[in-house]
Amino acid sequence: MIATRRNNRTLLTSTGEPVRNRDLWTVTGRHVDGSLTVAHHGGHGSVVLPVDYVREHVRLGYAATEHGAQSDTVTIGINLASTATGRRGLYVGATRGRERNTIHVITDSDDLDEARDILEAVLANDRADIPAVAQRQFLGEIVTDLPTPQAPCQAPAVRYSVPDSFAVVDAWLREQLADAQAAIRDRAERHRQLDALTAELARASAEFEPYRQSLAESRLHATDTASALASVQRRLHDRRGRDGRDARRRLPGAERAVTEATANLKRLEVLAGDLRDRYQQILSQHASLRRHVMPLDILYQWNNHHARAEHLEHVRDALHSWTRWAHGDDIPSDELAAGAALLARFGQRSGPGVDDVVATVRAWVHAAGIDLIRPPTAEIPQPSLGPELR
Repeated sequence: MIATRRNNRTLLTSTGEPVRNRDLWTVTGRHVDGSLTVAHHGGHGSVVLPVDYVREHVRLGYAATEHGAQSDTVTIGINLASTATGRRGLYVGATRGRERNTIHVITDSDDLDEARDILEAVLANDRADIPAVAQRQFLGEIVTDLPTPQAPCQAPAVRYSVPDSFAVVDAWLREQLADAQAAIRDRAERHRQLDALTAELARASAEFEPYRQSLAESRLHATDTASALASVQRRLHDRRGRDGRDARRRLPGAERAVTEATANLKRLEVLAGDLRDRYQQILSQHASLRRHVMPLDILYQWNNHHARAEHLEHVRDALHSWTRWAHGDDIPSDELAAGAALLARFGQRSGPGVDDVVATVRAWVHAAGIDLIRPPTAEIPQPSLGPELR
């Protein structure tokens, strides 16, 4: 069991879910490059975690802090308690198990009285970092000269009314992003199937290999003996005199040789027939799937779905930043400038409402006096063959 400790929207499971911080997984495969194939504990499919992500952001998941274990239910719960444990944390840790919960108290000696004292202190004292609401209520009870609370903060003033085209473009971007992510998942699934079939073909080939040479030799021997018998029979039919007598003398041996060769071939066919049929069937399936996957890979590289999905996410972030700014939120000027430049470059492509959004943002940039800068993200790549296809 492992836990992922960083969000990564580019790593999608077989059900299309991104890898999230604190998700729990079961390792189902380990690869030679250090990457891991893992299955999600919540039933959200499986994914291959690259070696760099495994090295930096994967931890063992068999244990968690009391806060991290909240809402979890296990068969047996084991909780470590010490002088640093709070009453609320002890309650969480001691109520996770369905069948049994065990509390291990950390002490400086083997004295049971010391363990009891620590546990009583944990139960008697609350944590120092009690919630702010409870702390404010406590202070209100002991302090009588608190100043009059200030009025709650007012909502930020709306700068501009956001046109309907923003919602149209956002919906269109979501649709395009969903298509790109679906293509990524489809390619990953097809390659997973091809990899599984390749491994199965290797196993079938290894099982059939001990019989391959024997079958070939036995089949050749059966063919040779049948040819020899046919030759003797022709000589017996066409010749007279000494040649005929020689053919009659050779006939029984040729017939026995054919009978033995045929019996030996049938015996091997019985022993290896199922293995050979299974190997040939998997070989045919593998060849068919490979012929189907290769043109799809070419189209995938042509459309560059990974880069497109990443760029569409950046464009959506830029659109949302300007939407929040129009609603009155304070957005850093460099973020707004980069978003405006990105939207302007993106607006060169067709899309419902994109031109109106670009024109609106351009007007807001001018009104706000923002200097445009080049966005840090690249534009959507044009379809082009990669170097390995040229």
